[in-house]
Amino acid sequence: MGLRFARAPWILLVPALFLSLNPGACLARDLPAVPAVQRPVTLNLKPGTADMSRLLGRQVEVTGYYYGGSIPMIVDDMERVAVNLPLPPGCFVPITGPRPQGLKWGDRVKAQGILRRPGQGDHPLLAASAAVLQIERAEHLSVLRAAAIRGPAAALALTPSASIRRVARYTKEQLTPARKYAVLIAGGGSVDSNHIRYWNDLTVMYDILISYGYQPSDITVIYADGIPPDDSREGKRASDMPVHFMASRGNIRRLFDDLQRVVTPKDTVFIHINDHGGGCLTQRSGGLEPELYGGRIDDNDDELLDRICENSIGVDLNRDGDRVDCVRVDESISLWQSSPMYDDDFAAEVAKVSQCGTLILITTQCFSGGFLDDLTGPSRVLMSAASDVQISRARRPDLLYNEFPFWIMAALSGQKPDGSGSVNADADGDGRVSLGEAYNFAVGHDSTDETPCFEDNDARSFARGAIPAGTEGALGMKTYL
Repeated sequence: MGLRFARAPWILLVPALFLSLNPGACLARDLPAVPAVQRPVTLNLKPGTADMSRLLGRQVEVTGYYYGGSIPMIVDDMERVAVNLPLPPGCFVPITGPRPQGLKWGDRVKAQGILRRPGQGDHPLLAASAAVLQIERAEHLSVLRAAAIRGPAAALALTPSASIRRVARYTKEQLTPARKYAVLIAGGGSVDSNHIRYWNDLTVMYDILISYGYQPSDITVIYADGIPPDDSREGKRASDMPVHFMASRGNIRRLFDDLQRVVTPKDTVFIHINDHGGGCLTQRSGGLEPELYGGRIDDNDDELLDRICENSIGVDLNRDGDRVDCVRVDESISLWQSSPMYDDDFAAEVAKVSQCGTLILITTQCFSGGFLDDLTGPSRVLMSAASDVQISRARRPDLLYNEFPFWIMAALSGQKPDGSGSVNADADGDGRVSLGEAYNFAVGHDSTDETPCFEDNDARSFARGAIPAGTEGALGMKTYL
């Protein structure tokens, strides 16, 4: 009896032990399913890619370079933002959300987030973007390699300013007759290509003009969408320069219509263009191949200096199926919403003030030399940052100014715009810096591959590099702001 009693509990415990070792056999149907972890897909940054639209709503991972000089973005190559050409779609993605402390322009980064369309909670600058990368946590954006350039620190947030008023159009009443008139133009192109250096350059030039006796009421500023960048913009130079009008052909036309009514033969008209430009690149520059970039084939035979033969650059410029033609090209500046204004059209507006005593033009966009032969005339001093077949570049290492105007403005003011020291461009020692002296100073200090050009002898030609060169330069050496 004792032996049989000892076995009974063991026999009864076996089913319980079996159940405890195999709970899934009868309980699996009661457990919730474990969702699969969504792995981020790679967002490739390259011109013309369809990834932006194809991957909307997906968790993505992207590698590139951080840049905040227009809108916060990751771009495939910092060279793209260092030249004055609009950014091609697909080569960058705007970003929003937290970012790590100390992030700098040019840092090689990897970021993860949701690719989505801009929404109501986003900064207005992002509204026109095709897609935005939403980064949820600062650690989701990591620096792979520190910047080779010393860009400014990233702003941690964009905050809209409520104190900015858009001026819809130019009105004659806002122009007061005076001896010196100035027109400052930065079209910007678009939100993603409107680099903060355009604003910075204009504000420095504005301050210089005031110091030379130009009255604020006689300086007209035409800038991008007509709205100054708010104080959260990365790299912005503080300034009280007003913005009068949006950069449009209509506003430029109305401005010169009104200037035509008040400018006299005693007056000076100063024009400064700081912008993207269009034309034809004839030699490889950085990662850019020879091609037509925003220019157009000339159809009125007025471009006498820039005859380009297709077989010399291997490009079918007029798109007629061969590479055997020789063509001429109209250059352009890029106004707001990437609207081009070609050299012929701009020259027609400037012709309205031909009665002025002196006209000064400093133009700094890509292919800016192509404007000089269209704008030549008596008593005109014209200079450009680059030739008619070259791109122009930002000043390195920080990209906060353009290279050529940086040195022009340093020469005219005696101080480098970034506050890094004083200069003396008074080559003849007469106590004043002429436009010719300022130009030569800039030519001597420009460290990029652009070739500044100069025209002042009322001829359909221009000097490349330092002056005097032949008959170019005599007027510029005795002309002052």
